Amino acid sequence: MYIASNLLGVSSSPDKVDGQKVFVYGSLRKGFGLSPVLSSSDYIETVKTKPKYTMYSLGAFPCIVKGGKTAIVGEIYSVSEEVERRLDMIEGVPQLYQKGKVEIDGYDNVIAYFMKKNKVNTLSVIETGDWSQWN
Repeated sequence: MYIASNLLGVSSSPDKVDGQKVFVYGSLRKGFGLSPVLSSSDYIETVKTKPKYTMYSLGAFPCIVKGGKTAIVGEIYSVSEEVERRLDMIEGVPQLYQKGKVEIDGYDNVIAYFMKKNKVNTLSVIETGDWSQWN
């Protein structure tokens, strides 16, 4: 698997092939300000979650919560433990965001960063679930 993916330019090292899969949906996506944080990680693909979430705008970046009827657009990356720790710090885990499994067809054990529901009462809902359309 590593040899084939490396020949295709998908993976830069064998130990990252089986890294933690992370779904990013805002400022960590390609083309946004924090995307360089994932530059050493393996991009897998752009996907939509199952329609079980709600996306809100925090101004400079979005958040999602469990519960709702929106499919969230984002990217899946395979990340090392070091990158995952960096993401936890950026996302303010556990004070601001919490990590949890996100439901995406064809994938198991993908995590995303969720805002606590009690912090979104006054925020604007992003009906499309796509931060790139809102921003």
